[in-house]
Amino acid sequence: ITAKHHDGFAMYHSGVSSYNIVDATPFGRDVLSELYDACKEEGIKFGFYYSHVQDWYHPGAGGCDWDRAHDGDFEEYLERISLPQVSELLAKFPKTSIVWFEQGGNITHGQAMRFYDMVREHPDIILNNRMGGGVTGDVITPEQFIPATGYPGKVWETCMTMNRHWAYCAYDDNWKSAGELILKLCETVSKGGNLLLNIGPDKYGTIPQVCRDNLERIGEWMEVNGEAIYGTEASPFPFLPFGYATRKGNMLYLHIRDWSGKISVPACFKARNAYLLADPSVKVGIRKKDGQLTFSLPPFAPDPAVSILAVECDGRVPTQGVPTEGLGMTVDGRRKRKGNRGNHVPSIPDDPVPGYRGTMAGLGRNQPGIYGRSPGRRRMEENSRWQGRRNRDYPAFRSGQGKEFQGDRQEYGKRRQPPSTDAVQLIIRYICDKPKKRKEKVCLQRLRIRIRSCSWRSGRRNRSRNRFRRPS
Repeated sequence: ITAKHHDGFAMYHSGVSSYNIVDATPFGRDVLSELYDACKEEGIKFGFYYSHVQDWYHPGAGGCDWDRAHDGDFEEYLERISLPQVSELLAKFPKTSIVWFEQGGNITHGQAMRFYDMVREHPDIILNNRMGGGVTGDVITPEQFIPATGYPGKVWETCMTMNRHWAYCAYDDNWKSAGELILKLCETVSKGGNLLLNIGPDKYGTIPQVCRDNLERIGEWMEVNGEAIYGTEASPFPFLPFGYATRKGNMLYLHIRDWSGKISVPACFKARNAYLLADPSVKVGIRKKDGQLTFSLPPFAPDPAVSILAVECDGRVPTQGVPTEGLGMTVDGRRKRKGNRGNHVPSIPDDPVPGYRGTMAGLGRNQPGIYGRSPGRRRMEENSRWQGRRNRDYPAFRSGQGKEFQGDRQEYGKRRQPPSTDAVQLIIRYICDKPKKRKEKVCLQRLRIRIRSCSWRSGRRNRSRNRFRRPS
């Protein structure tokens, strides 16, 4: 629960600042203490969130550059407000299990270490990695995206909202469906991570109905398939075309997103039995051929979102290495044909740089026309053939600059505007689906030029075609 967010308002009775829920509101109750007591009674782990750098109320803190009344000394703010409140919280709630700092911002290494040392006096507390100043904690916390390969060998947790806002927003109706949230849960767990799902109650403390419906649907799904989520390890396979996988002991769980009559996995283990968690009585055939284990499924999926196939193995399924282009292997483990340069898995850094979107292999987070939701987005992100072609044909993508998408002034000239979203999407399609015949290529090239010529300011539509050349 939030102890203090960027607004500087404490959700508990603080002796450090009177700007808190007990002293500054007619409500007059310490909700953090009430939740702490309830967690102890139910045996639930308790953790709190604290914004230690950004504070829009107390002078000297970061994050309020628009208000002169907020000017002050940052070090004085740390000594007077931030550090004392963290110490107060740790003393007030001794059975705390998680401390979640936020927005390291302009804090120095030495200042961040003071928070780190204070929390480390309580060895049972799990600490996240957002203290700033280059200080790392116990858990890596990507936000609003799932890393393409996870963080092998590290503990990580992705935090995600049900729509586009963390707090309640009356006009934000862009809700994720329950099926989409279940799919994100499966993907996160299959990569060795944990999913932190956010909800935003309104001003009356009521959870929006769509959130309640989604949570109830996820709960129903977990009652049937929770065995494939809780206590499991990451998938032993680098890529599965039909979905994801987890494992636990000698059990392998296949999370089937795209249901078909048959699914196959590399035959790196011996399967003794296979059954659906939703209906163990349904027979599932197993066949081994050409280095693949193929499972014959019933015609209809038990669950419209994700169905789980449990496979009993002779032993623990070994982890399969990620194929690389140098080894001449494709993502499904088969030897690739001569001349097939694009079907390889791109290298992904362990720690993303600011703005890095793991699933897009280094593209910035604010590029127009890429991150809008579409039916093919998931496949586009995971399709290594597409990534390989893009990296080969557009060197700017390999360096992470993405000039074509950013509308770089060097690329387009000082008086020109960046391309529209339609133009960018069309360029992506041109990269993915290169026509082989010359006639088709010419038609598509003309269509691309026409759309892009309409995306500039009026009066510049009939310029020479030379400036619409495909970038090098």
